[in-house]
Amino acid sequence: SNGKPALQVPSDGVPIVAYLAGGSDYDVRVARCRDAGCLAGASINAIVRYYDYLNPHRKVSMAFASDGLPLIAFQSTAELGGSGGVAVAKCGSFTCASHTVYTAIDTKPQTGLFTDIAVDPAGHPVVSYYDYANHDLFVARCDNETGRPLLNM
Repeated sequence: SNGKPALQVPSDGVPIVAYLAGGSDYDVRVARCRDAGCLAGASINAIVRYYDYLNPHRKVSMAFASDGLPLIAFQSTAELGGSGGVAVAKCGSFTCASHTVYTAIDTKPQTGLFTDIAVDPAGHPVVSYYDYANHDLFVARCDNETGRPLLNM
């Protein structure tokens, strides 16, 4: 794992971790333990692949949508709408193995560092991230559960 993993525990008590994994390419991966103590191992799925170097400032963050499934914010890739930028993956299952919806929040180059995500009382994701090129901090409030941006503050 590279960088800080994002750990959350849903209501069933079985942990989920989103993290950056290195190798010849770099992935955003989601690991869902098979039991509450992670003693039986985990199901691991790569949800995004980076075809470049791993920026040490990339970070994944995770929260749960109103349906209890993971929302993962991360620095985007060219395949998801830009060079850099920030995106949200709304997982369709606890393991993010199926029906995952990707939404680009901001596609400006060099944005998306130091992401964080939370869910407001209405069930809408709120994403914060840093624009390295302009040295600006952004907060985007989304208008739906999958992450379509409503307002950048």
